[in-house]
Amino acid sequence: MAGTQFAIVVPDARDCHEWIDRIIDRFDKPYYLNNIEINLWAYLCCVSYPDNVSTLSDVVDTIDYSLKEAKESRRSFVVYGSADILAKKRRETAVEQAVVNAVQHKSFDVFYQPIYSVSEQKYTAAEALVRLQDKTLGFIPPDEFIPMAEKDGEILAIGEIVLEKVCVFIQEVHPEDYGIKTIHVNLSVVQCMQENITQRLFAVIDKYSIPHNILNFEITETTAANSGDRLQSVMSSMTNRGIRFALDDYGTGYSNTAAIMQYPYSVVKLDKSIVWAAQNSVKAAVSLKYTIAMIKELDMAVLAEGVETCRQMQSLIDIGCEYFQGYYYSRPVNSTSFVDVVTNKKISGDSL
Repeated sequence: MAGTQFAIVVPDARDCHEWIDRIIDRFDKPYYLNNIEINLWAYLCCVSYPDNVSTLSDVVDTIDYSLKEAKESRRSFVVYGSADILAKKRRETAVEQAVVNAVQHKSFDVFYQPIYSVSEQKYTAAEALVRLQDKTLGFIPPDEFIPMAEKDGEILAIGEIVLEKVCVFIQEVHPEDYGIKTIHVNLSVVQCMQENITQRLFAVIDKYSIPHNILNFEITETTAANSGDRLQSVMSSMTNRGIRFALDDYGTGYSNTAAIMQYPYSVVKLDKSIVWAAQNSVKAAVSLKYTIAMIKELDMAVLAEGVETCRQMQSLIDIGCEYFQGYYYSRPVNSTSFVDVVTNKKISGDSL
């Protein structure tokens, strides 16, 4: 079927396992070429016709998707195609096309989730969050389309579209008039690795004459870990021109003091997983308490994500957390509703 892909048609399904055993047994042994021992391996995918597929195209799609998932998750070398697998493949293809369409028409929406300041007792910032609503598929969750966009390279265009919409929002709504000092915008690892990322971002920002100090770019721990010196150069160039940075999702994997000190963050955002863990574990609560103290001692602000209850809010205040973001205060809202939320004319959260 391709350079390294072969198909065997087995008329009787009862013979399928015999074929599998024979192939696995052969690949358990090395091949020899000019007295050189070569070890190879094979992934096998079994697809049943007409139970799982009805066309040749379905066969190929099911095999390709099944093997891709097997290799990415390092599952068993033998996988079985199914109607569910085919549905996943079709969903992925449809979402990829929806992203392409949204990029072409700049039809992504930007919602804003307010950030509450404990000391000022009001909203002082907000995070810009990209949303995708497709005519055919409906709402597509960010955690579904963003990884695809990063893989396909579309995330570069999405990042600039979001930034431009944020700049338009700042220019038209004037959130600073309502006490909003900063708008947080996410930067992906793909964006951070671009040679001309600084010029591209400032080209958008300066097009709308946006004050640099109102923007705070959020970078995840994974992005920081994968970008190295390149990220250091980007951040240094941008902070020199007034842009600030926040470390997002702290506590999800690469968390360590060295990572915090390496880059010029002004804010560290505690991931909701460690915020919630502290509610149910004494050890997690102690760890969170001293994590917050350490971050503040390093002269960075602490923002807790995922705050959804009064109990969480109060316990975080007790251990020195300075800023909150979560459903307790407000869900992400569109630009039209944002002013109503931050001026308390309209409450978006479930608990207020």
